Amino acid sequence: MAFFLSKKKEDLIELAEELGLIVEAGLTKPKLKDHIVKSPDGRESTAARRDMQTELIKLAHEKGHFSSAKTEEIVKREFFIPNLSKESGEKGFLNPIPKEDVPLSTYHVDFIGPLPSTNKRYQHILTIIDAFTKFTWLYPVKSTTLEDALDKLKLQQKTFGNPKRMITDKGSPFNSKGFDDYCTEENIQNLQITTGVPRGNGQVERIHRTLIPVLTKLSIDDPTKWYKFVDRLQRILNSTSNRSTKWSPFELLTGVTMRKRKTFT
Repeated sequence: MAFFLSKKKEDLIELAEELGLIVEAGLTKPKLKDHIVKSPDGRESTAARRDMQTELIKLAHEKGHFSSAKTEEIVKREFFIPNLSKESGEKGFLNPIPKEDVPLSTYHVDFIGPLPSTNKRYQHILTIIDAFTKFTWLYPVKSTTLEDALDKLKLQQKTFGNPKRMITDKGSPFNSKGFDDYCTEENIQNLQITTGVPRGNGQVERIHRTLIPVLTKLSIDDPTKWYKFVDRLQRILNSTSNRSTKWSPFELLTGVTMRKRKTFT
């Protein structure tokens, strides 16, 4: 097995302390010295004790919500864990979230903002994306409170019913008892990713990277009027062919092309 560079024992100790392994796993500095493993080319890595391996994999994964390959690479840079790929897969830390190939089954949900306050006191947008079709709903809201989130989710429910699950971050509105109660009552599974890690909720983050500059440009004459362009932007997003699906979200969701003012057929 290949080992990754870690030449100084002091660096290994510092990394273990940073990840909380010395305290949480009961690992002491004298014991750490007894767990240095050398690769054939002389490079050193720390042989993780069995009772700390699971926590190490979990901490490395949660630190950046990385892919399986990237997380394994990070662990291997400093630590040796026999059968790392097998261990991480069995523990479920590195497996991607499976998604059903049907519309309206999985939602990606997140807030974006704050934006310039409007005369309606809107400062944020609640974004909901259907994982399969990429259909996007944009709801201007006054805040990122639980009440605003539930108000728009219930509005969504009136037309489309409930998804089987929602992928959210661990921000306060989604990591609250009230949100848990709502999901339980509506039979929705809430899958949470690490807050502030774009790759964890990538579909929403990609839309947000488009959303802000476009709204800023459209409302350049009066930035407080950005909310007036949200509906138009939503129509454009949903009627434009998606690079990954090769279809527009509207077509995948409804089976027909969105009819617009300049539609001639």
